Amino acid sequence: MKKLVSIISLLFLLAGCTTYRPQQDADYEKAVSDVIDKSSETVKFNDHAIWYPNSSVMSTSLSAIEGNLALTNKTLYFLQWDTEANSYNIVKRILISDIKDSKIISYGINRFVSVRSSGDNFDIFTFIYDAGPTKSDQNKEMSEYINSLIKKSPAAPERH
Repeated sequence: MKKLVSIISLLFLLAGCTTYRPQQDADYEKAVSDVIDKSSETVKFNDHAIWYPNSSVMSTSLSAIEGNLALTNKTLYFLQWDTEANSYNIVKRILISDIKDSKIISYGINRFVSVRSSGDNFDIFTFIYDAGPTKSDQNKEMSEYINSLIKKSPAAPERH
């Protein structure tokens, strides 16, 4: 039993050592800019977030991936910080033109953004505070922004 408690304690300690962004705030915007072409895209949202891949509903059994979500007028990016390379890696990229819809889903007191993209793929994203709870207002704003962009973009032709 002591061994199990020691292993669990070590796992929590190691989990607390991960980072989602550069340690120096001055480097944060530059690190995001290095992977997003700001000459052709305008960043609207850029913050600490969690991604639940391949999910359309919240449950306690979902796998959460911590990182940084950046939403531009053309693309939704989910980034993870590579400490060794001192840069972000893009781990999920969804073009706005591939998004069918976005909606807010509730789970307890928290609000999450569900995104349905082409091929009826679903992903859930949420901006979070460093201490844990979701930024429900920011999530709602993001979902509304995505839907406004979808309405502006020309419909993709149907494939037969």
